[in-house]
Formats: sequence, structure tokens, C-alpha cells
Amino acid sequence: MATPVPARLFDPGFAYVTSPFIRPSFLALWRLLVAVYVTIALIYSLAYGGGRTSCRFFSYFTHLTYIGMCSWFWASGVQTAIYAFYRKGGKPVYPLRKWPRPLQWAHECLWSTIATFPIVVTIVYWAILSPNLAEATTAGVWGTVSMHAVNSFLCLTEVLGTNNPAPRWLTLLVDIIILALYLGLAYLSKKTLGFYVYDFLDPKKAGNYLAAYIVGIGVAEVIVFVVMWGIIRLRQRLTKWDPTVEERRQDTEATPELVLPSDMSMSDDHKSKP
Repeated sequence: MATPVPARLFDPGFAYVTSPFIRPSFLALWRLLVAVYVTIALIYSLAYGGGRTSCRFFSYFTHLTYIGMCSWFWASGVQTAIYAFYRKGGKPVYPLRKWPRPLQWAHECLWSTIATFPIVVTIVYWAILSPNLAEATTAGVWGTVSMHAVNSFLCLTEVLGTNNPAPRWLTLLVDIIILALYLGLAYLSKKTLGFYVYDFLDPKKAGNYLAAYIVGIGVAEVIVFVVMWGIIRLRQRLTKWDPTVEERRQDTEATPELVLPSDMSMSDDHKSKP
């Protein structure tokens, strides 16, 4: 009778909840603090726009990616906190490892967007949109910097400062599909709200460059994905991260020590006798 093949274990080396540089408890604290910061920035941005502008809030790719970052830091922060402070049978655990596979896959896809979309947003915003911050208020500058500069910094902290694995190549397809769906949303916003989210999507302003802009952003996503994938693999090599070794280490640390009864222990006198 054939031996049943064990089910594939999600994140065997606890990569999503650990860091090569800091303890899981500090990583959890950092992620949760970032989650609070991003949440405040989102609420302020939504409230600051007010009225007619707030109706357009969810039409901007910047805001949608920032919501994704908010989701990531809350989810990963809570999972990391559970891993850092909770033990089951002496072993560290976190709920996502036992959750249904679709939720685990969603977490992987979310990680792929976190590792790439903020960089794309930052590049497009500062290179193409060329904002003028001279006339903006202090609060406006803070909101702009939070969503178009700090976002990339937070992305890099996850890429460089944690053991998060390199995103699967299949998730690149998911990223491209998301961008394609957003393109439809952008033109739907024009139809329903009467405005183009970005000027380079306006055929009258972009002219013959419209297709180039759209394809260029897709190409930028592919390039950023490849670069981030390479950086993560390099980080894994430099930190000598091996998920199988990490899993064995966790099991070893969780194994209770064998304590011999006092009458079975050997004294120095017994050891000296033949």
C-alpha cells in the first residue's frame, strides 16, 4: 500500500513572520505601528478631500495600493504577534499556516503587490505626474509624501528587513491582471464621475502616447517585479536563510529536554569506578 504524501505545509520556515535582524516581537511591534500610521494617513486623506473629492478617493491607484499596504501591515503584524507570543504544544505557530489554501494564496498575492506596486506608484508619480508641492499646505505635503515616497520606504523594509520569500512568478500574472482591471476602473470613473484619474489616460492630452503610457506601466511592473525578486533572493543568500533549516531549529527548540530520575544519574564516584 502506497504511503500517503503529506500535504504541503504553508511557510515551513516561518518566513512571513520573522526577520534576519530583529526578534519576532520587535517585528510585530514595527508592523503594527506602521499599520496604525498608514491607517491614519488613509483616514486623513479621505477626510481631507471631503465632499466631491471623497467620491473620487477610490478611483486613484495610489489610494488603492495604500489600502493594500494597510491590509498587509495589519494582517502580517497580527500574524507576527501571535507567532511571537503564542505557543501550542511548545511550538511557535501562527493562524495563517492552518487557514484554507485560498486565504494563504491571497496572502502570497498581497505580498507580491506590496513588493512591487509602491515602487511603481512612486516612479510614475514623480516621473510622469510631476507634482508641484510649492503651493501645497503642510498637511497636503505630508499626505503626498506618505503615499508617494514613504510607501516605497515601507515596501523596502519588508523586502530587505524580513524573511519574506521572493514572490512566486505566477503572482506576477495576478499583478498584471490587477493593473488591467484598474485601467477599466479608471475609464469607468470618467464615465460615472466625469473626470480622468490621471492626465496621461486622457486621449486628448496624451495623444499618440496613450498606448505607450499604458504599456510602459505594465512593463515597469514586470521590471520592478524581477528586480525585487532578485533583491530578495540576494538577501536570502547573504543571510543564509534556509526554510528547512529554520523549521528544524524550531522543532529542536520546542522539544523538551530529557531529565533523568535522580536514582538513574551517575555521580562522579560511579563514573570513576570500572
